[in-house]
Amino acid sequence: MTNWQSTVLGQEHDLTKFDCGNALLTTWLHRDALRSQAAGAARTFVWTDGDDPAVVAFYSLAPTRIMRDEVTGGLAGGYSQIPGYLIARLALDRSLHGQGLGSELLFDAIGSIVRAAETGGGRLIVVDAIDDAAFEFYRHHNFKAVDGGVARRLYMKIATARKEMRISSLDMVRDPETGLVATTIRRPDGSVSPLVIDPQEAKALGEAFLNRAAQAVPGARVSFDDIILEVLGRDPRHD
Repeated sequence: MTNWQSTVLGQEHDLTKFDCGNALLTTWLHRDALRSQAAGAARTFVWTDGDDPAVVAFYSLAPTRIMRDEVTGGLAGGYSQIPGYLIARLALDRSLHGQGLGSELLFDAIGSIVRAAETGGGRLIVVDAIDDAAFEFYRHHNFKAVDGGVARRLYMKIATARKEMRISSLDMVRDPETGLVATTIRRPDGSVSPLVIDPQEAKALGEAFLNRAAQAVPGARVSFDDIILEVLGRDPRHD
């Protein structure tokens, strides 16, 4: 199991091995991320594996303003200049490709924006997709493009993101006749997995969840799926 540690980029992080497969994004992280952060232009967050300083994913955020003529009335909300946050860059190392972690990384970025907006305000989340594949990725995650607007630019209201910011939930219902426990995992991406476990397995999971909560490090990313796989040897994502 891997606990992704999500933290602000610092001098202690090792960027040397990071390669997302896109030269522009990789080079920016290696050469410009710390400099942009020091200048106050953008804040970069990185994923590492526990105490290992090697960066395996990153995203960069920056405050922005959107002009009224770029968006629809519903997005503008009556403002001539709409305050928001730009997801300037977002990428996973090649070693993490194909594991569905892009959605988790985006969810992390949106969560950072929602928390920032609680104190700093803001109405929109903006992203400029680097290519057509990225454009479709963001559309799949409920970002909206504006007809006739900036090419490959997409938006989401922060209010919408706040409503959709659900941590993965685990519902457990015990059948009094059989003693079996019907379990349902609901993930932030909307996917759902049912799982039937016996009382002993339910107890073992409960203890594991409590232990993990007691050991939690701020920013660490732990999933119900990973804990179930570790304790029961069953992966709900493929069960």
